[in-house]
Amino acid sequence: MIDIATGKTDVSDHALRRMKKECVVELFRETESKLHGATAGHNMFESATLTEIQELNDKIDDFLIQEDMNKKTIQELNESNKKLMEKVNFYVKQKESTKRKDNKINDYFDKGLMEKIQCLEKQNKELIEECKNKNETNEKLEEDLVECKAQMEENYKHHYDQLEPVLLENEKLKKENKRFRSKMMGFQKLLMNTNEEFESILRQHPNPNVMLPMVQDWITDCCEEIENDTSGVSPIAPLELDNLYCDFKCWAQKEDLDAPKRNVFKENLKIWQANSRFGLDIGEKKSDSRVNGYEAKPRFNLEVV
Repeated sequence: MIDIATGKTDVSDHALRRMKKECVVELFRETESKLHGATAGHNMFESATLTEIQELNDKIDDFLIQEDMNKKTIQELNESNKKLMEKVNFYVKQKESTKRKDNKINDYFDKGLMEKIQCLEKQNKELIEECKNKNETNEKLEEDLVECKAQMEENYKHHYDQLEPVLLENEKLKKENKRFRSKMMGFQKLLMNTNEEFESILRQHPNPNVMLPMVQDWITDCCEEIENDTSGVSPIAPLELDNLYCDFKCWAQKEDLDAPKRNVFKENLKIWQANSRFGLDIGEKKSDSRVNGYEAKPRFNLEVV
């Protein structure tokens, strides 16, 4: 209650906050009626009472605002709690679903492993049976092998008795063959010495109609005939002596032979050219050059292949 004379009240702030809205309004109206019924002597307290009333009104407004805020907070908390419960339920369901899936996967793997184990056991049994069959086959093969060895030894003894005279005769023939080979080597050396002596004689006493065997061999192995070159004013033999002599020296070096000098080689080619189907037509000087050139630079119907 509010004392009109002093403007004080025995209601504490804490009790005032706990009062209901109707009680506060009733207290306000009671105080207001007392103020209207007060005497004129109490006018000095009017301003203080009005201030108190204004403060009470402000406190009432604050209480109302706080109550609305509390209601909103409680509503928001309820909504948040509802969402949290929905999430918890969702996670619980998801956990149960994952657990069921894990159980299915484990069952699938367990089943697959059991099938694999059964398959491996079956294969193991088949391999054991196959090994038994192979062991029996190997035993039979070993018996056959022993029989074959015995038969081969018997055949070897039999054939050796028959072939022994032939082998002895073969040894005699080998010895005779060695003797003939040594004689043949002597004949070959004699032939080579004779050939070298013959070539030496030809070099010392050249025959205008006989070629050196070395040059003849080179022509046979490395050359072939070629027609005259008719692209110019008059036909000429295609290759010069120097080109042919260069190739001839390389050939003689590979064959480990001593090549004759250029003039000897030239005379031998002139013999070949004269006896060939082309014939030899050569001049003495450059001014008298013919189909086969002239003596200083002769040309021939030969081509190195």
